[in-house]
Amino acid sequence: MQSRRRLKRRHLVYYLQVTTGQDRGLVGHLVDITPDGVMLMTEREMQTGETLPLRLTLPGEPGEDQALEFEATSLWCRPDVNPDFWDVGFKTEGLSLEQASIIETLIEDYGFRD
Repeated sequence: MQSRRRLKRRHLVYYLQVTTGQDRGLVGHLVDITPDGVMLMTEREMQTGETLPLRLTLPGEPGEDQALEFEATSLWCRPDVNPDFWDVGFKTEGLSLEQASIIETLIEDYGFRD
C-alpha cells in the first residue's frame, strides 16, 4: 500500500502542549509535526472529521507566552501504546505563509536529526 504522506513526520525534542483556541482547554501534546499536519497524544478519543481551532504553545523563555494558532481537522484516531491515551492525526487547514514558516523553523530548531 502506498503512503499518502508527502512530508516526513518530524519529532521534536519538546513535548509541546496543544490547547483549543477559544478556552485554552488542553487537547493533548504534540507527537510530531509537518506543515501539512500534526499528530497529538490525547487523553480522550476524538471523532474523525472534527475541525478544531488549535493553539500550539511554542518553546521559549519562562514567562513568554508564544503560540501558533491554526485550524485542523482530525483524520484518524487510534489507541496509543499506553492504554490511557489516544493518538490523533490532524490535517492543518489554511495555514498562512507565516504560520508554515514558523512550523518549518520549529522543525529546524527543535526537530530530532536523522
